[in-house]
Amino acid sequence: LAAGSYTLSAVATDNLGAKATNSVSIVVNALPTAAITSPTNGQSFIAPAIITIAASATDSDGTVAKVEFFNGAAKLGEDTTSPYGFSWNSVMAGSYALTVKATDNRGTSTISVPVTVAVSNITPLPVALLNPMWVGNDFVFSFTTQSGRAYEVQSTEVLGNGTWQALRVVTGTGSAITVTNRDSIITQRIYRVETK
Repeated sequence: LAAGSYTLSAVATDNLGAKATNSVSIVVNALPTAAITSPTNGQSFIAPAIITIAASATDSDGTVAKVEFFNGAAKLGEDTTSPYGFSWNSVMAGSYALTVKATDNRGTSTISVPVTVAVSNITPLPVALLNPMWVGNDFVFSFTTQSGRAYEVQSTEVLGNGTWQALRVVTGTGSAITVTNRDSIITQRIYRVETK
């Protein structure tokens, strides 16, 4: 049955045609949804790290009662009000699988897809942008990476306004990564790469 309210009835008829009816009402509860919106999968941090975990949670036929935050099976904390978040402090070097569990007002719950993050003792190296060039309507450039570290490619059309738009997040391989951005309408665009 799809989520919703239903009335089920049973009708008994005897050999003389007399009938008796009994009905019950039931609710088929829709599961809540849960997802980690930050950090991103594969993101890297430097120990001792502060990892701010943000989550989205909804319930189509009720309300979200709480969102719990986990590292593997270990509960880190919970939040009962939207926007849902938790700050995990003093995280030491290692690899961690983060999930959130949303519970609705009827007690049913959903666990999110895991997000894996890495915390290292390695200071990120400066990023060098390589070989910027136009190829037709495509702007292409490369940048150096460290293996396992996350990099966010950003752009802006005006320097000094503080508004940088994220184009993509990539995980370093230890080699240079090439980025292609197509936009033949904009006359000026500035790019940067931020180490996560």
